[in-house]
Amino acid sequence: MNSFTVTNAMYNGSAPGELNPLVLVVGTVNGKSVRPVILWDAIQSAAAVGASAVQALLGTYMLNLYFSVYTYTAPLFQKSPSYPLVQVTPVNGDSNQTNAVCTAALVGSWTA
Repeated sequence: MNSFTVTNAMYNGSAPGELNPLVLVVGTVNGKSVRPVILWDAIQSAAAVGASAVQALLGTYMLNLYFSVYTYTAPLFQKSPSYPLVQVTPVNGDSNQTNAVCTAALVGSWTA
């Protein structure tokens, strides 16, 4: 079992017309810091299914990064789950939103 925590998820909301920004997810796996970058649409599509789907998506990215950084092994990377596309437009084009928060990715702590 691995433990996961998401503490922040942010993207640059100041870019005009950006409909699928990269989201920097800040968290930990087994107490070690990880910061995967995930596309906005992937997170929103998982969120439409539910919090456990977001945890499954983020957990895959976070665990793959954890293994590559902290264990120095090259296990077969897990493929992230995919969900039906849902279009949710992010805040964009607002110069005050350079660190906009992706609330759908703030799913707390879990084990898997």
